[in-house]
Amino acid sequence: MPAMLRALCVLPFLLLAATAQDDKLFRQICPAPGELRWQKIGWESSLWAGVVKAHAQKKPILLWTMNGHPLGLT
Repeated sequence: MPAMLRALCVLPFLLLAATAQDDKLFRQICPAPGELRWQKIGWESSLWAGVVKAHAQKKPILLWTMNGHPLGLT
């Protein structure tokens, strides 16, 4: 888990007393290791770099585009 994500998950719990209920809530809030598999993919931030890499490895390209704020905040 990246350090920043770990810090964000741990910070609220540092302010609370360490009880079994807090530990259960911590496990519910933080992502499970299986939910972070997408971070292991060698994502490219440049379309051209992705095209070159995909062509060399003979793999398809996933181009993700969107319009607006990712959380719908406009």
